[in-house]
Amino acid sequence: MQVSSLNEVKIYSLSCGKSLPEWLSDRKKRALQKKDVDVRRRIELIQDFEMPTVCTTIKVSKDGQYILATGTYKPRVRCYDTYQLSLKFERCLDSEVVTFEILSDDYSKIVFLHNDRYIEFHSQSGFYYKTRIPKFGRDFSYHYPSCDLYFVGASSEVYRLNLEQGRYLNPLQTDAAENNVCDINSVHGLFATGTIEGRVECWDPRTRNRVGLLDCALNSVTADSEINSLPTISALKFNGALTMAVGTTTGQGKIFTSLEPEHDLNDVCLYPNSGMLLTANETPKMGIYYIPVLGPAPRWCSFLDNLTEELEENPESTVYDDYKFVTKKDLENLGLTHLIGSPFLRAYMHGFFMDIRLYHKVKLMVNPFAYEEYRKDKIRQKIEETRAQRVQLKKLPKVNKELALKLIEEEEEKQKSTWKKKVKSLPNILTDDRFKVMFENPDFQVDEESEEFRLLNPLVSKISEKRKKKLRLLEQQELREKVMYSLSVRICYCFFNVMFSL
Repeated sequence: MQVSSLNEVKIYSLSCGKSLPEWLSDRKKRALQKKDVDVRRRIELIQDFEMPTVCTTIKVSKDGQYILATGTYKPRVRCYDTYQLSLKFERCLDSEVVTFEILSDDYSKIVFLHNDRYIEFHSQSGFYYKTRIPKFGRDFSYHYPSCDLYFVGASSEVYRLNLEQGRYLNPLQTDAAENNVCDINSVHGLFATGTIEGRVECWDPRTRNRVGLLDCALNSVTADSEINSLPTISALKFNGALTMAVGTTTGQGKIFTSLEPEHDLNDVCLYPNSGMLLTANETPKMGIYYIPVLGPAPRWCSFLDNLTEELEENPESTVYDDYKFVTKKDLENLGLTHLIGSPFLRAYMHGFFMDIRLYHKVKLMVNPFAYEEYRKDKIRQKIEETRAQRVQLKKLPKVNKELALKLIEEEEEKQKSTWKKKVKSLPNILTDDRFKVMFENPDFQVDEESEEFRLLNPLVSKISEKRKKKLRLLEQQELREKVMYSLSVRICYCFFNVMFSL
């Protein structure tokens, strides 16, 4: 398992590590686990979670029990049972799959869209029916109320196939030259399609009319963005009734975190109601990532939550701890722009990753006074350590000092009483965030000369007079402490300056 962190978001790569061949004996596997650290840290959630060559698409059934993935070569589909953590079945296909959709809660009804314009229907027992669409398809969605399949692709038309009647209906005519992706809102049934011109068209299936148009290409271009081509729509997904996520080919949008596997990604699937991501890669092994910020682990692998909590308690070095992220402006300041394109810099988003040791060496050469700054920081740190060994005074706020001193004395009396007998403890006003403004803002200063204060406090008790005297003594002591601290800082600075020069 490999841990990486970006934007303070931990990502656990569960599929990282070496896979052991099946023909190895148990004795040799145990020997490899003792010798090789990568093999020992390997976590195999599902057995044989891979394809012979490449995985193209991956999806999870609605009940969360089955994971289906397609790949090549030979074109095939594999179904994995999460309850058994193993492969359930495998079926070979005639051509490669562009995408597929699971119509039922389990794997009993599946529709495949092939790259040769064929649409293939599978039941629980296997192949059921095959038909063809006029143009090459790129994506499709299923509208449950009307039993219609909406296909988009290399055409301006959206083809509709009704599964109840078993025939094609009149297509929807869009204003785009081609459509890349589509999705149907599960709440109100709105159909949306993303075009190559960077627009999102929304259609009402009941009236078969367009009800909205969103120009994402125009809205995503800002003054700071660097775009070399037209931002076409590459991803589209509804979230609830009023929220929709749109992805473009140029990567416009705010980044929460990112994954950078060793191989290219073909498809990404989020396990429902969890923080687990499943990826189809340009490699036989399919990727499994766990991001605790997105949600908990699925029920069939709930031990991942305990595992990540243990790793948080015993932190280890992550993937990017030995690397420094620098922007192009940072490289210009360091004079390292000539390293762009070399193995010393690895391009990542809007900058580069470079070795932290190389970064420190170059920074020391560029800034020769860095050692002087380091020495001053060490001297300041030593002074703070010596100061912490002194007797700590009661630190009072700037506003309402007498009230704060009264609350501190009451808190000390309360602690003495709780030592003798059990007393129900009440929240302290000094530590409560709701009342911190009362000790920070001068507008909340208690005016003892006002008429309201005299009416509420007609008699000045002897305790308040003692408290005022104590407050004056504390202020004088605090002033002396500041003077002594300034003198000690000068003495310590001279002493450590001499020591460092020697």
